[in-house]
Amino acid sequence: MIELQGYYPEEELIALRQDNKISLYQFYYHHSPERRKELLDFSKEKSLDPTEEAAEAFELFLLQQENKDEV
Repeated sequence: MIELQGYYPEEELIALRQDNKISLYQFYYHHSPERRKELLDFSKEKSLDPTEEAAEAFELFLLQQENKDEV
């Protein structure tokens, strides 16, 4: 895994994720200030340590929200 600092364009994060150069947690943490806050707030609300496991739960939550919006 590479070390990231700051925020990156989504396209760049997707490419790094597809190449297994960053974790899912890094993807959301370095996406944008808003996404980082959502991830950290979600982790806190669910009593999860900010780890890969929290990022996986967060991603599932986002997908569920998308599906609700489509209905």
